[in-house]
Amino acid sequence: MKRFDFSSTKLRAATALGVVLALAVATTGFAKPGGGGCKGEKRGDRIERKIAALEVDEEKRAAAYAVVDKARSARRGLEAELRTARERMRSMLDGEAPSEEEVLAQAERIGALETELHRDRLKTMLAVRSIVGAEAWKKVEKRRDRAGRRGMHRDGARARF
Repeated sequence: MKRFDFSSTKLRAATALGVVLALAVATTGFAKPGGGGCKGEKRGDRIERKIAALEVDEEKRAAAYAVVDKARSARRGLEAELRTARERMRSMLDGEAPSEEEVLAQAERIGALETELHRDRLKTMLAVRSIVGAEAWKKVEKRRDRAGRRGMHRDGARARF
């Protein structure tokens, strides 16, 4: 009976490959659809989930949803403009020799649109808070705190709502 020589380079390489493949298969079994993170939800869905969790009467809840719907429809044009600006930036950078001046101007435009969108989201959140009341909003935030601040950064700063 012939014994395997484990010092063989081919055998060590095959063993290493087997271990790597076994780990790859095992870890994909634990992967979450959508990669975890936002669990497949869009940013705007988070505020709607908060509204659903609020302990307020249906009139206030309906008013809060109306604010979110109105803001979302108003924001669609801005989001389309941002997509177009990003596509233009990509096409500029894919070109032979993009002009530094044009690229930086486009970056400024993209930054301004992102800031405008962020301000709009904050305005929406503040409007919803004013409708439902600070106390009800704090209860939802406390629940989220108890569940674990998945939106926290390492330094403790809050992430986007």
